[in-house]
Amino acid sequence: MLRILKQDKEDLTDQELILRYKKEGEMLYLAQLYKRYTNLIYGVCLKYLKNSQDAEDAYMSVFEKLIKKVRQHDITNFKSWLHVVVKNHCLEIIRKQKKNLTISYDQELVQNEPFVHPFEESPTEESEKKLSNCLQQLELQQLEAIQLFYYQNKSYKEIATTKNQPLGKIRSAIQNGRRNLKICMEG
Repeated sequence: MLRILKQDKEDLTDQELILRYKKEGEMLYLAQLYKRYTNLIYGVCLKYLKNSQDAEDAYMSVFEKLIKKVRQHDITNFKSWLHVVVKNHCLEIIRKQKKNLTISYDQELVQNEPFVHPFEESPTEESEKKLSNCLQQLELQQLEAIQLFYYQNKSYKEIATTKNQPLGKIRSAIQNGRRNLKICMEG
């Protein structure tokens, strides 16, 4: 009987395989459908996931979905229906990956990079003189922005409003001023 079933299922149409799977619950019918569309399934997985390992994993898990979904749906065009199921499965995987996405930032690209405050909490007389000298070497815009930010504890936005300048320009002046102070203090 098993031999007859093997030969018989290869000659059946998609629709006949679906009907027999639903009626008899025999996995061989579903496996035959899956086998017929192996290239389609893997190709769609690879197209969306863009990684052969992820595509292989998705390809394998599609069969598990089909076990339930084929029974639940009235399918008239299996190939088209399968394409949609596989595509949706891949999109689901992508959404899950995006939820767990971890981003690491290069410290040199981050605006608020770690920086030792140029005004020490308990400065020595020597460091105060050096800082005063370094402050005098800053461009006027950098000096004013640094003084407002550090001495008067103004935010970027408050300084931008006071100076009637774009926020980005103030941020740049403070960052460039801090960098120039650091270079001067270390030199």
